[in-house]
Amino acid sequence: MEVKGSAKYLKITPKKMRLVIDVVRKMGVERAEAQLHFIPRKASALILKALRSVVASAEHNFNLKKDNLFIKKIIVNEGPALERWTPKAFGRATPIKKRTSHLEIILAEYKPTAITKRHESPEVKKEAGPESVTVTSNKEKHDIYRAKISKKDNQKIKSKQAGVKSKIFSRKAI
Repeated sequence: MEVKGSAKYLKITPKKMRLVIDVVRKMGVERAEAQLHFIPRKASALILKALRSVVASAEHNFNLKKDNLFIKKIIVNEGPALERWTPKAFGRATPIKKRTSHLEIILAEYKPTAITKRHESPEVKKEAGPESVTVTSNKEKHDIYRAKISKKDNQKIKSKQAGVKSKIFSRKAI
């Protein structure tokens, strides 16, 4: 089982983030948290926050244990750069790029466990008049929704077309 998480638009350069990420790659979650806690860089605090978020989602959504997780993949990509300008000699200006980063973390288990996802129900019942319809897939939900919408739209279109015809033919000839 793999759990993915990300942190986007972090205000630090990807180059500085990669220095810290190389330390914790392929480590167990608890050991990685201990390492990040004692690394004296800004990037370590940002990575630690994102890592804790992914671990919390793994524990809550998939009932996984923290001591059974390790960092399978951790990547930093370049985000959009904010462009600022600084004054220079002879009335010139030069650009400054304030770079941002996108962090992506994928956790995996040492020993696989059974998959049980919380908050999941196999059937959803919706009332569609006197009888109730049992909807089991998203496609069926979509079809029911489209059928209701299309009836309303057809009525609106017919009423608009009648109004347009009357406006065209009620004009006086010049």
